[in-house]
Amino acid sequence: MLVVGLFGYRFLEIARQRSRSMKILVVLAASMLSLEVLVEPFGADTHRQLERKVRQHMGKTGKSLLEAAEEVLLRPSDAIVQPLGLPAMHSHEIYPQKLVTQHPMVGYLHLTVANLTHECEDMIVCSMTCIEPPKVVQTLTDFFALTSRKMHIVGPVVRLWKTTEQTMAEQSPGVASFIDGLLQMHGRQSMVYISFGTVFWSSQPEMVWTLLDVLLEKSIPFIMAQASPLCQLPEHVAQKVRTSRIGLITPWAPQQLILEHPATGWFVTHGGFNSILESVHAGVPMICWPFAADQPLNTVQLTENLDIAYELLEVRTGEPGLKPIYRTGKAPKGTLAAVREETRAVLDRAFGEDGARKRGNILKLREVSLGMWAERGAGRLAAEEMLSSIGL
Repeated sequence: MLVVGLFGYRFLEIARQRSRSMKILVVLAASMLSLEVLVEPFGADTHRQLERKVRQHMGKTGKSLLEAAEEVLLRPSDAIVQPLGLPAMHSHEIYPQKLVTQHPMVGYLHLTVANLTHECEDMIVCSMTCIEPPKVVQTLTDFFALTSRKMHIVGPVVRLWKTTEQTMAEQSPGVASFIDGLLQMHGRQSMVYISFGTVFWSSQPEMVWTLLDVLLEKSIPFIMAQASPLCQLPEHVAQKVRTSRIGLITPWAPQQLILEHPATGWFVTHGGFNSILESVHAGVPMICWPFAADQPLNTVQLTENLDIAYELLEVRTGEPGLKPIYRTGKAPKGTLAAVREETRAVLDRAFGEDGARKRGNILKLREVSLGMWAERGAGRLAAEEMLSSIGL
């Protein structure tokens, strides 16, 4: 038996060369919705369909596989598309940001993920059905069942711990004392936590500094994780935050512990899968700033279907990002003035009645999440079934 990640197709090829009978399982450590971006369409006769399109383009244009894959699979358009279980949107809406760095292998990785999804035996899914569009869950379950395969939905796969002052202090003493002080001075659910993960960062960082300015103007305390190596913090911004006494910028933050702290009220996130799982598990509603990959679709699910988040639209950048958004009928202006205005409005709503409603929605999801690994919880039963299927 071999267990591989979503980008481990080469391992599958090597394993198949050595043994045709080896059982190969794929771990999907991302949203099920992400397969809409990477693999779709799903069906009995769709194996290598994306690859055939790419190779046809290679024949017509003389482009290399990497170039053709990018042109066929990663080119936004104004066409109206209907992602599974989500509202209609323009194709270009899936590309909200001009990326600071781009990798030439991304298009090719789409092909390998599609092939891996078709050729593996089963898939271990780290998500939960309660946060995915039901149509996505049903479509993928049916897709695997076509060839007598199964998706084992074992989520939420998060570290289960109880937040204590000692644990927080051990993880990051500066953050621990700061957030405890905020709780005493400002009360429960008063703080905004900001993190875009360890990779993504805005091509226009002035937009991030504008967000911080608005928080300071409104006297809303915050912690920002400066985790991405692309983040270059200007000294004047660092000095303004230091002197405010309500803001902290740290190169590393114990995210799950911060989200579970009673001082934390909102999470400004890029909409990555791990952050979503941890936010739901902690019962903290989100303000989404998506960049790429599955993040834009995840954000639409969180805002439009689950109603547990807001999306910042004026922070979009680049030629695709500033095109019209189908569900609003408007194009983002993409100016700092527009970012400032939208951020103020979103924060007013977040700390008002509308935000309280979203918080109530995510707290209900949290209760479902906490029950997934209870004695007869769906995640636990799926994990037991998966282990039984491989003889453990």
